[in-house]
Formats: sequence, C-alpha cells, structure tokens
Amino acid sequence: MVIASPFCKSAHAIDTVQRILYYVEMATRNAIYGRPGATYLDMPDDIITGKCDKDKVVQVERAPDPPRTVAPQEYIEDALNLLEKAERPLVLVGKGMAWSRAEDEVRAFLERTQIPFLRSPMGKGVVPDDHPLSVAAARTLALQQADVVFLMGARFNWIFHPGFRRDRLRPGAALCQGHQGHPARHRARGDRPQQGDRGGARR
Repeated sequence: MVIASPFCKSAHAIDTVQRILYYVEMATRNAIYGRPGATYLDMPDDIITGKCDKDKVVQVERAPDPPRTVAPQEYIEDALNLLEKAERPLVLVGKGMAWSRAEDEVRAFLERTQIPFLRSPMGKGVVPDDHPLSVAAARTLALQQADVVFLMGARFNWIFHPGFRRDRLRPGAALCQGHQGHPARHRARGDRPQQGDRGGARR
C-alpha cells in the first residue's frame, strides 16, 4: 500500500469480501473524477479466495459520470479574444481531450475558427491526421512562428517536439491553456490558464 500510494491517485486495501464492490466503485470514481489517473486496490489471498453470503454483500450503485466544470466566462472570453487577434494562432491537442471524450467539441472548434493544430501522440484520434488544418508536416515551423498557442488538454513540453521549450517560441508569443487539474496547469505557466473540463465549455 505504501509503495503504491505515490504512483496513483488512491490506494486502498480491501478488508472484507462483503465490501469488494464498495471499494471497486470507490476506485473507479477516484480514477475518472478530476484529472483521470490510475488507482490501486490491494486484494490479499484470503479476500480473493474468500466467500460470503450474497445478502451480506455491500451493494453500491454504478460510479456516476464525472461532473463537468467550466472556467469562468470572462476567462473564456479573454482567451477567445486573444485567439481572434492572433496572426498565427496554433492549437495543440493533447490526451486530455481524448480522456474527456471531447472529439466533437474539438473538431467543431477547429473547423469554426480555422486555426491550424498539432496533436500529441496520446491525442491521436481526437481529430483525423489527414484533417486539412493539421500542420504535423511542418511541426517545427508552426511552433516557431505561432504568436498564440492554445493548449487543449495538453502540456507544453518535449512531447510535441524533442528538445523544444517555451523559450524557443516566437518572442512575445502567448500561451493559453485549457486543462483539468491544477498541477499540469501550473507547470505549463500559461498566460491565459483555463481550468475546467475540456468538453464543458462551448461557444
């Protein structure tokens, strides 16, 4: 338990056979709420091989879908205005959009704004690779020339280009990040951070 705790969102030991369902629901809920991540359940041998009367099993409901949160409207407007004024905006699509199942929202946003995009390896499938707005073939040039970079469920790190850092962006370039959970948002040091569920805000 102690070994597993630093590497997952929650770690618990199942104490009785009757409470297996209870712990599975709790682990599932912890895994999908907030920023998705792994959870760990420890099942000793006596629990795996144990038995109990069916009427003594602790019954639980299915883990509900995670709630969607939305960034304050004024922050959303601020970010949209920044993108509207940009001469060379660029969207970076990450795995957060896949986790949120926001494929439709991402595609609608890109097609409405006509902003070119790059996707991370884990963001594959959110938008087709052969989409006309994809600039994957000119990845380095797009990153170097962008004056506003919008991170959609993505972190700005080496994953988009080996060895690429923010200080290699165009001088004066602004970052705008839409992400769920404080840690990733703070690490990216975005100029316009937007915390909320990636599919929770629409315009």
